[in-house]
Amino acid sequence: MDPTAISPAYVQTFVLMAARIGPALFTMPVLNSPSLPATLRVGIAAVLTYIFLPIQSRVQPAPVDLLPFAVMLAQEAIVGLAIGFVATSIYSAIQMAGQVVGMQTGLSLASALDPTMASETTSPVDQLYAVTAALTFLAIDGHHQVMLAVRRSFELVPIGTYATTGALQLSLIDFTAFLVEPPLKIGVALVIYLVMLPATILVMTRVFGALFETTTGLIGLSAMGTN
Repeated sequence: MDPTAISPAYVQTFVLMAARIGPALFTMPVLNSPSLPATLRVGIAAVLTYIFLPIQSRVQPAPVDLLPFAVMLAQEAIVGLAIGFVATSIYSAIQMAGQVVGMQTGLSLASALDPTMASETTSPVDQLYAVTAALTFLAIDGHHQVMLAVRRSFELVPIGTYATTGALQLSLIDFTAFLVEPPLKIGVALVIYLVMLPATILVMTRVFGALFETTTGLIGLSAMGTN
């Protein structure tokens, strides 16, 4: 598509693509933080839309009326939200694990302002796990994978068409599996720790008495919140 040839069809295609890219970026981890300026996120979405625009070079829908166009915008937004929701829901599990650990260690009593949520207060353990989730997402190039998933969606589901194909299903499965693996490993290790530590403390208390539970047990619970 020639960027210099501005036409109603060109503008319509740009807006429809932005309606899919924007929600995907606004709901993905890291970029969904309220601490990021909205203008920055809108700018990133606009730049990516311009970059991905040649993908739709063969699909230039004719200008449509306002009501059908609004329906198409809603459909594109749903596709983008679905992609972003997959990434966000997986990494929200790590943040939830931080809340569980904070309650078990007693560190949730000390609350502080959460910089990622602007107005909410959380415990230091919650913030630690939230930062861990964000860094893990960036370390595995999760942000790039979300962008590639959006780009791939335009090839499998061009704007204006929403037929589910086998290729689309396989692509979504691969995308989900790629994002699930790192937090799943963290979650399994955390579950094992949460189950084994109290059991170990109980057994050792039976052997050494209540003094072991009072000293070593508290140290173990505190270490669980920081490891």
